Amino acid sequence: MLARAISMVENRRPGYEELLSAVYPGTGSAHRIGITGPPGAGKSTMIEQLVTAYRDSEATVAVVAVDPTSPFSGGALLGDRIRMESVILDPGVFIRSMASRGGTALMLVPESGDGVQVMKAGVMEVADLYVVNKADRPGADRLVQEIEVMLGIRRGNAYRHVGTHHGPSTVTRRDDEGATAGCWEPPVLKAVARKGEGVVELVETFARHRTFLQESGRLAGIRRKQLIRHTREVVDRTLSKIVWE
Repeated sequence: MLARAISMVENRRPGYEELLSAVYPGTGSAHRIGITGPPGAGKSTMIEQLVTAYRDSEATVAVVAVDPTSPFSGGALLGDRIRMESVILDPGVFIRSMASRGGTALMLVPESGDGVQVMKAGVMEVADLYVVNKADRPGADRLVQEIEVMLGIRRGNAYRHVGTHHGPSTVTRRDDEGATAGCWEPPVLKAVARKGEGVVELVETFARHRTFLQESGRLAGIRRKQLIRHTREVVDRTLSKIVWE
């Protein structure tokens, strides 16, 4: 039923607005986590481990896997759910593959060169935390240091984290006018998803980040912006429908 409802909304079939209105009062309590990375980074394995960890704490989990769009069917090319066999039959877990509908750029791992330099363009600016998966392989510590140095350059305090592997912290710094403000300092974590290593630390970091967003008032601000955007979308769709009819 949930899958059918999602398809109904995705394809804007008759009655989807009424459906959204009916379910909206029950929304707003989920903790939404976004995970991205290049092919081969181990995203599906890590997500499977995270789902298991959250289910152990009796939380229900929904996974939305956004895949590149098929040029033929308009649907997702390959759902990551086929790689999450251990959790897909759990009644407390819902997994849905959704197409990007033309909004996804496929990243490829270069065979040579400095991979971190490639990540500078865009990705490094949007993440709230970084995970070096497959950390049992050679070069993992070096990659962690390179990412930390890059984050330090972005913040203006380069090399601050080299040689250490701290968890996240809320630090106090001065802005351009000299005022102090609490800021989230993105941590760099190590994990080996296929062995389940680092998963507990990752879950704890997600929880600390959510607490930071709540206590700083940023979560309320994010939700306010989402509500404004959703309201505008509803009004735009309704006016367009009225005009064309």
